[in-house]
Order: sequence, then C-alpha cells, then structure tokens
Amino acid sequence: MGMDPLAVHLLIMSQYRILEAISLENGKGVGPISRSLTEPAQLTRVYDFLRHSAGKLSEGVDFLPSNNELLLYDLLWSFHSIFGATTPMMKALIAHVEISFAGDDPVFRRAAKQSLPKGFTMESAISDFHSLSRHAFFEKLAKTFFDDAVAAGHIESP
Repeated sequence: MGMDPLAVHLLIMSQYRILEAISLENGKGVGPISRSLTEPAQLTRVYDFLRHSAGKLSEGVDFLPSNNELLLYDLLWSFHSIFGATTPMMKALIAHVEISFAGDDPVFRRAAKQSLPKGFTMESAISDFHSLSRHAFFEKLAKTFFDDAVAAGHIESP
C-alpha cells in the first residue's frame, strides 16, 4: 500500500467505480465507510484529477494516502455484499485493516473480533500487528485464512 499511493489509488478507484455501477443495478450498497470519510465528491476528486489532469504544474489536489486502506476495505466488503463471497486473501486484508484501526475506533475493534481467523484472539492479533512488519502480519493472516479454507474443503491444497 505504501509504495506508490497514487498508483494504488487509481487501481482501487477503478474497481470501486465498477462495483458502484453493479451495486446501482442490483440495489446493494457500496462504500459506507469511505463515503463517511468525506463528502462523496471528494472520493473521486483525486481519481478524476489523475485521469484528466490538464498538465498544469500549478494545479493540485489534496490526497491522504491512508484513505487507500479504507477505500480498499470498502471495496472488499462491497464485493462481499454484491457477490456473497470473499477469498482468503480478501479476508486477510479485511482483518488487517480492522486490526490496524482497532485501537482508535470501537467499531473496527468489534468488526475485527468477528473477522479474525480461528486461533487468533484480539489481544494476540494486536500484539502481532505491533511486533511484526505489516507484510509479515498480513502473511500470517492470509496463511491462516487459506489453511482454514483448505480444511473446510473450499479450496484444494496445491
């Protein structure tokens, strides 16, 4: 997420807009958290600026790279809402975002408790989040979700 936040934002927003169009057709909502971050027009302002910039060096737009995580979180929950399923990697990213915001927000703390894979407690997840690198923590979550899916017979082990 942190390598090139503007490129990440373009990728997230293109997928977000596709799911938004699908959700308008089937009546299932998309993006409750990112919409609450700011006014709805602000959500697409950076995306539109990057796609249609006039090339003037004096023009700019405010951008908070940390919003990418919340946009991706919304994108994944919207996918789940529309299609009724998530992959182990999607579940890992959902849990990762919830844990990263759990210390500051009781809503994320409650959500994280429900999203954690088997064998994780809230305390162990927060401890791992702070002691491991972001990448190592995500890999640990993803492996656990993948192993759970294999054990449940949802995915064949390679």
